[in-house]
Amino acid sequence: MKQFQRSVSVLLSLLCFCVAALPISAEECARVTVLGNASVEAPADSAAIRFELSSYSRTVERARADNDARLLRVQEALQAYGAVSEEGFYTRESFSGVRFCVTRCLSLTTERVDEMEAILSCLHTLGVDAISETAYFCKDTASYEAEALKLAVADAKMRASVLGCEGEPSEIHDLGCFCCPYVMQNAKQCTPTVRVETSVEVCFFSSGAQ
Repeated sequence: MKQFQRSVSVLLSLLCFCVAALPISAEECARVTVLGNASVEAPADSAAIRFELSSYSRTVERARADNDARLLRVQEALQAYGAVSEEGFYTRESFSGVRFCVTRCLSLTTERVDEMEAILSCLHTLGVDAISETAYFCKDTASYEAEALKLAVADAKMRASVLGCEGEPSEIHDLGCFCCPYVMQNAKQCTPTVRVETSVEVCFFSSGAQ
């Protein structure tokens, strides 16, 4: 039995040696993979403004009624610009315990990005309690994504040339595209844009393997 085990051990050792001694192709040795990144700016064609309405009273019912009335006035005044939607609602008691506060978190979605100054002015006139942020978006980013992809491949080629890889890549893997909305905190922007970012994984072979 021991002799059999020794024989098996010797055979396994020889097999491992043979596998390790197999020649590795030049292609496997010279394959280089690099990452490429790029971003382009797309003009914004829509926006979302988030704001709050708060009402105070000695009873929750009165505070709620006042807040409901204010909400109707805001919706009527902003209907020409876009749609107002409710994102949150909460009630809290003041520290003194004699007043209650009802707050609505709202957002206005609009495509009239060239009239943002007028919209913000309207919100201030309506007496909204806080404007938390303004985010800009681009609804159709296909052409900008394609441009970013080309730039990302060019970036990968530049990185590969530093490593001694020239010519066209053998493989290109798109790692995905991300559209980053332009977000402002209580500010106005004349020409808002959306940043379109993309990354690629590109495979090259060094000149010695081609």
